[in-house]
Amino acid sequence: MFHLVHGAEQTFLLGKQVGMSAVGGEVIGLIGPLGAGKTVFVQGLAEGLGITNGPIVSPTFVIMNLYQGRLPLCHIDLYRFDAPLESIGLDEYLKGCDPGGWNGVTAIEWADKAIIKEMGMIVEIVDAGENQRRITIR
Repeated sequence: MFHLVHGAEQTFLLGKQVGMSAVGGEVIGLIGPLGAGKTVFVQGLAEGLGITNGPIVSPTFVIMNLYQGRLPLCHIDLYRFDAPLESIGLDEYLKGCDPGGWNGVTAIEWADKAIIKEMGMIVEIVDAGENQRRITIR
């Protein structure tokens, strides 16, 4: 299924819809070029999960941020990452956000940089010209 969105606000709202429908255990991979709107989608996802302890920023340098809402959100960014996820323990967060069993949502930016069999949803964002993005969710 794909959506043609106009601007960051519609990208945010689509992410929010996904967050509102989340039940826990979702692993969402986000794919797209730099500046496509991956973080904006995750910001909407966070709002849909009821997360208020923001701001939600891309964890490019820290690799992972955890947020608590109706369901916890584990936000991972693999942009600067070249090692296997197991090498730093991130694989533990692919089973519902927390090795302790929170049963939250995991969102992984630059998910195409790793083989992640736990991903149940892929969100691919590409430029469609004139401030539009084509967002494919599969």
